[in-house]
Amino acid sequence: MNKLIKIHSADCAICQAIGNKAIDIADTYELGYEVVELSDLAANQSPLRDYVVGVYVTPNDGEIELPIFLVVTDEGHVQASGVVTTLDEVKNLVKSWKLWDTSKK
Repeated sequence: MNKLIKIHSADCAICQAIGNKAIDIADTYELGYEVVELSDLAANQSPLRDYVVGVYVTPNDGEIELPIFLVVTDEGHVQASGVVTTLDEVKNLVKSWKLWDTSKK
């Protein structure tokens, strides 16, 4: 089952505002749901960490905007991702991915 992953930090106000409300979006689109703390991601070498660093870490200063939501396959391939500020943006990200996924079948 593909899954929706939320990368967040405890000190991120937007992350706290969204909370785990995105689980309803994951359920609607038949996705698993996983929450990853940024410090845990940073501490463990993985393809997900490499992707996030390569795409979202600002060169030179190492800053990263949060939260990041990703749609990932069972094999760990990122299908869609984005920094969001609202629950509607999470829904738009997942909905856009679903339209793309359905169109390629």
